[in-house]
Parts: sequence; structure tokens; C-alpha cells
Amino acid sequence: MRIVTAIGTYLTEKAYVHLVTKTKLYKIFIELAMNVSNYSFERYQNSDSSTNGIGEIKIFEDNEYMYCQTRNKILADQGSILIRNCETINSSSHTDLRLMRSCLRKEAPIRDTGAHIGLITVKLYTENQIEFEVIEDINKDFYFTIKAKIDKIKDDL
Repeated sequence: MRIVTAIGTYLTEKAYVHLVTKTKLYKIFIELAMNVSNYSFERYQNSDSSTNGIGEIKIFEDNEYMYCQTRNKILADQGSILIRNCETINSSSHTDLRLMRSCLRKEAPIRDTGAHIGLITVKLYTENQIEFEVIEDINKDFYFTIKAKIDKIKDDL
């Protein structure tokens, strides 16, 4: 929790990045970090018996974009569901995504649809296609990677 808070503070205080870009990056960072914490198959057992998901979070940039990328272990059968959800999200309009998110919130408890809602929210914030991949490693473990890119406002450069 302290690490997430420290990164969040750093992102909101990045002096040379435009406020709109910082705000989008921060919101996407929180959504993707929550997805890893809530839905990663690999778990860390806390002293109070609760668990948190284990995964990776990367934040980086180039001349045009800021990026937030996460990677976490998933169950094999979740891969096709995540791919289908991401493809649907990427092919949907802004209006359709807002409606989809609203309907999902009404349909089921957050633990049932939270990851899907989070991915929709990331797409709405980025206003770009989300990049995603499900891979199987040599140990037959499956991993889900998602990368969101945020346009830098021109005076960010």
C-alpha cells in the first residue's frame, strides 16, 4: 500500500507533465493496480489473513505518450475471457463503454464484474486502444499484460 501511495504521489506531482495527462495517468495507474491486487491468481497472504494479488506495474514514457502497464498471473480459463473483453472494449464507442459500465455495475457485485469495469474505465480514461496479451510461459503458467497509453498534451513536450 505504501508503494502504491508513493507512486501515486509521484505521478500527481510530476512537474513537467500537463495536469490533464497527470490526472489520466494517475487514474489509470490506480485502476490497473487495483485489478492486479484484486484479480491476480498469485496472492500474498497478509498478517490479518487477507490477501493481495502479486504482479508488475510499469510506468514509462516516450515523446508522445505516457504508459501504464501491468502484468499478473491468471488461471488458464480466464485468458480467453480477458481477450474477448478487451477486444469488445477496444471496438466500442465512448458512449457504448459508458453504458456498458453502468449496466455492469447494476448487474452484479463488484467482485463478479470489477475487472471488466476496471478495463472499461481504463479505456475511457486513455481514449486510446488498450494493448493486451495473454501468454503461457514454459512452466504452463498464464499471464495477462495490459498497457494503456495516454497522449501527452502538447505543452508536456
